[in-house]
Amino acid sequence: MDNVYAAREKAEVALQPATEREPTESDWGFCAYGDAPEAIGGGMAVFVWFESREEMLASIAEHALFLNLPRHDLDLDAIQEGVRSTVEAMRHSRIDDAAGMSELNKLLRHASQLTWLGKFSSLRRGETEADRDVLRQFRESEDGAAAGPVSDEELGGFREFLMSYCTA
Repeated sequence: MDNVYAAREKAEVALQPATEREPTESDWGFCAYGDAPEAIGGGMAVFVWFESREEMLASIAEHALFLNLPRHDLDLDAIQEGVRSTVEAMRHSRIDDAAGMSELNKLLRHASQLTWLGKFSSLRRGETEADRDVLRQFRESEDGAAAGPVSDEELGGFREFLMSYCTA
């Protein structure tokens, strides 16, 4: 990778609209954080939303390595190739999304880590353990409001929570 700073800026510009997008029921997204000590910018997480699974996967393939600046001693070309190969396997259902996320996290160690990947409607209903982890944090932020899926009445507050998730 010739210019890691240019790749990081390209990723930031490309993903900016997706980080500001208010998710709808049919949207797909992921949550990622910088895999570095907090003192140098690690730990800050953000949800990124897309209209389709394909758009999400294309963005992961293209930009996941540069969501945050990767450690300087990594073989970035090999990692990028591995990320693209894993996303291609996810696209063609050779591995499911949970296994794909796990593989991506192995590849992206010392760059970024994905904590959640899926459909907004699944997150809202708490269908997976990762969904339920996010919902637990939402409920705690709401002073222990009722457990379970996010109701229509709570939807605005849930979206606001996701926009500021892990960034405080």
